[in-house]
Amino acid sequence: MIFNRYNLKIYSDVDIRIIRESEDDIDLVIPTFDKTVNSFTNQLPDFIIDRLQFPLLYGIMIRISKNDENNVGALHFLKNVDLNSTVANFDIDYSNIEIYVSSKNDSISIYVDERK
Repeated sequence: MIFNRYNLKIYSDVDIRIIRESEDDIDLVIPTFDKTVNSFTNQLPDFIIDRLQFPLLYGIMIRISKNDENNVGALHFLKNVDLNSTVANFDIDYSNIEIYVSSKNDSISIYVDERK
């Protein structure tokens, strides 16, 4: 599945669901089926070897702006369906990145990389 709207590009072999949409922004959820999520990026600080790992997550929520001038979004790692169950979150500038989501037997990997 490919999500390519509002300057955000996600390639995923897991469903990408729109769970909320307003005039200004949109919330996407990528279900992770209570699997461990491994988050990779080539821009981690030197002291982190290769990934951030989040065990047994419900899903990944991405909130993005529908305004083409605003390419800052929030990435939330959710323990339950509720946004209040976020175990970690951070803001991303998605203007020059691509997100890849891939499901394995026992885990989900999310890769954030520079747009090609």
